[in-house]
Amino acid sequence: MRVTTISTLLLLLTQAAAAAGSSQGPCDILGAAGNPCVAAHSTVRALYASYAGPLYTVFHNQKNLSSDIGVLKPGGFADAQQHESLCPIEGECVISCVVDQSGNGNHLRPRDDRGVPQKTHGKGPPTRFGHLHNPVDATKHKLHVGGDNTEVFGMYFDPGMGYKNNRTKGIATGDETETMYAVMTGNRWGNGCCFDYGNSELGGYSDGAGTMEAIFWGTARWRGNTGYAEPGCILATPEAPNRTNATICDGSSPETSKNCCGPWVGADLESGMYYGGGGSGNVNERNKPLRHDFVSLMLKGRHDGFMLKGGDAAQGEFATMYDGPRPTAGSYTPMKKEGAIILGTGGDQSNGDRGNFYEGYMVTGVTTDATDDAVQANIIAVGYKALPALHCAEVGKSTCYKDHPGARIMGDVVIASNGMTRELCMEACFGRNQRLAGVEDGGQCMCGNSINGAASSTNCTMACPGSRSEGCGGYMAIDILNFSCHY
Repeated sequence: MRVTTISTLLLLLTQAAAAAGSSQGPCDILGAAGNPCVAAHSTVRALYASYAGPLYTVFHNQKNLSSDIGVLKPGGFADAQQHESLCPIEGECVISCVVDQSGNGNHLRPRDDRGVPQKTHGKGPPTRFGHLHNPVDATKHKLHVGGDNTEVFGMYFDPGMGYKNNRTKGIATGDETETMYAVMTGNRWGNGCCFDYGNSELGGYSDGAGTMEAIFWGTARWRGNTGYAEPGCILATPEAPNRTNATICDGSSPETSKNCCGPWVGADLESGMYYGGGGSGNVNERNKPLRHDFVSLMLKGRHDGFMLKGGDAAQGEFATMYDGPRPTAGSYTPMKKEGAIILGTGGDQSNGDRGNFYEGYMVTGVTTDATDDAVQANIIAVGYKALPALHCAEVGKSTCYKDHPGARIMGDVVIASNGMTRELCMEACFGRNQRLAGVEDGGQCMCGNSINGAASSTNCTMACPGSRSEGCGGYMAIDILNFSCHY
């Protein structure tokens, strides 16, 4: 057990106080310790005290407009009002770029592997090319930070989403050492591949063991491995081709997440996501589950092994979850890192996982425990807090009406989504201060306080794509909902 010395404690208190006053960011701390940030990403805050540039870019799908979202002041939090001036509600905008604050130009954009032929590892010519990964919805996930509950937006990943940069600068390659940190959530995770942040292959396929080194977050069980599993908890089925029961503990709903083991912080080293290595075998009981609203995670890649740390991003210290040699199940020593950066996917394009991302940074070299603790104190000083959940419900019975292409009876479409549900539409209309919501054509949402020239219809027969058991109107048939919402 590591003992925190008086000097280390003083350093922690100093750094925490500095963070609260925005006089230092995590990359200031890391740079002063001799481990400069070579990539720094966040939609929540500036990661340097002097940083006054954009944090990310939002793109409005229907208006075909973009806006760079900056900070409220140098070293401060993101400007949510600027964000909402273009993207006030869910379903209209995506995050098209997460800016690298380090100055190295390591920006993250939606991953595009469409021109990458897929390897067949000597079994014949490539039979297919890669695909374009989806960006996250820009306005889906709001949270509070700071003592005054400043509103900001995080990144909410579902399967199919992911970001990457293949043309990086300053990122570790080969067996060079590196350290990386991320803030995610302990409330959303999956059991597949791969919710990662970190160093990856330059191409769109697996180049084999040791060609990547990224933080993995979730419950996936490559080769059946696990972190600590409490007595009676449910393990996800091991990751394998054509596995059955893949929905067990996949995090897709409260029902599939109940009483599950994990989630754990791991290292995606390619050809496996590991919660430990070397002598720990497939089970590392030192790696404890982290189920906090916000979790701080760390991966340290040395020449002779790696280290994992994790903790509550709102209080407490980092805990060491693993410190030792790399796995013996593949050729991981020396490492053969390629220096791309991924977020939300695996190195080989796998994007079947889920999670939330708030901030992450990659630095050169191996950091000290004191530096890690100072970074953790800086994260805690951010004051991450979850918003209370909004719940909307229908009041009375909905009514189906005929609609008209040239004269919509309740105005224009405010959201068109392939994940539309009745509640999603009600939430959107609540956010616009409207008392009626209308779903139409299986994926459209309209809002208003009244309807014009209504005539009843029997054509509201289309299912909602986000919930097939619900109806979402029909072709030129709008289902009007009275509703109420509360937090």
